Amino acid sequence: MTSLKIKKRLVPVVIYTATHRIEGFYHAYDNGHRLLDDLNEQERDFIPLTEVRITKLGHIDGDVVVAKFLALNRQTITLFFPNPKVVSQEEQDERSRSAEPSPKVRPRFVESAIVPGLLLGTT
Repeated sequence: MTSLKIKKRLVPVVIYTATHRIEGFYHAYDNGHRLLDDLNEQERDFIPLTEVRITKLGHIDGDVVVAKFLALNRQTITLFFPNPKVVSQEEQDERSRSAEPSPKVRPRFVESAIVPGLLLGTT
């Protein structure tokens, strides 16, 4: 039996609506299109987000709502951009494949100028 599952990629995003800031993972189609093209697809009114953190704008108390899944109406979005603070799993995998093994850094120790006999670690 063939799989009917559509291949998607998780993109860490930050989204602003008129009242909320939302961080999470956007499920973009893995078809080579730009993120904007995927978001502007006319066939759907709601976009899927997972591992979501929602904060209300303008509130100092900083209450955060956490949800595993959120379907967000596209019409409510005012800003939408990839989260620069979060590295996607694809980027982590790529970095680990291309990274050369880092040389082991041996810690060095120096004697404290204040407490004789006390060794302080440095790099």
